[in-house]
Amino acid sequence: MTATHAALFAFSCLLVSVVARTSSAQTIYWTDLGTSKIQRVDLSAGVVEDLVTSPQVFSPVDIALDLAGGKMYWTDSALGDLNIVRADLDGSNVQPLIFHVNTPSGIALDVSGGKMYWTDIAAGKIQRANLDGSGLEDLVIQPAVQSPVDIALDLVGNKFYWTESTPADFMILRADLDGNNVEFLVTGLISPSGIALDVPGGKIYWTDLGSDKIQRANLNGSGVEDLVTTSIFEPVGIALDLPAGKMYWTDASPGDFYLHRADLDGSNRELFVTGLLSPSGIALALRPEGVPTLSEWGLVWMTLTLVALGAVLLISPRDLRANSMD
Repeated sequence: MTATHAALFAFSCLLVSVVARTSSAQTIYWTDLGTSKIQRVDLSAGVVEDLVTSPQVFSPVDIALDLAGGKMYWTDSALGDLNIVRADLDGSNVQPLIFHVNTPSGIALDVSGGKMYWTDIAAGKIQRANLDGSGLEDLVIQPAVQSPVDIALDLVGNKFYWTESTPADFMILRADLDGNNVEFLVTGLISPSGIALDVPGGKIYWTDLGSDKIQRANLNGSGVEDLVTTSIFEPVGIALDLPAGKMYWTDASPGDFYLHRADLDGSNRELFVTGLLSPSGIALALRPEGVPTLSEWGLVWMTLTLVALGAVLLISPRDLRANSMD
């Protein structure tokens, strides 16, 4: 192989690697309070699907995915009852798991540990149970917690983080997974809502629907940054696609509700679903890192074909004569 051929081969490998990492988020799931629906969109096809509709869902607030188990879990303010519910990822086999919750809001899963965690705003509790709904536990109760909104898990650090709307302050807190060692991390916020973690990067991300901002800080609460502050209106749910360096959120613009995404630093913003009624929670189905979508495979094969053709064209007549003599 000549130096030219080697360079072309190295370039093709680099391009394939870049293509394979452009976006690991394959399907986006969200709850819509206004339409009483759970929906999803396949980013490669761009088609919005209704998965669960009334009367099987009434007012879905937040959603979490168990991709290995093929399930989605959500908090629901059902008419006459407030529940924790799950279904298959296509919306079939709806199964209420826990009944008579006061006002369930955020939900997060520890699939490997077989647990689901959720916040209860009105009861002032953070609770957990087994994934089948058994083994209900109170983890943090009043006065250590007042009105918890959303929750995110750090299974590596054995912590959960939540957004709080107490009568006196709005803040970000954390505690051990068993509810011990409650810590105040960020105080003086306006109305924090959704929360997500970048544990490898050491960051907490949250939406503040009261100040119309998306912000982040270090996991210990230091270094608060404003990421998105303009052309954003009442952001609610947030989810991170760390392999692709993207964040997704639900937003209420004047006259429209939509799903939005941007780089983790808030740059390169994009609208990708508009015309919703009242989206709330959001969750990402990420394909394994480095596995391209069908459309990306097409680009990969096209690139390799062009590289091979270029290599043939760059072979010198001397190379051809040498090969024929051999």
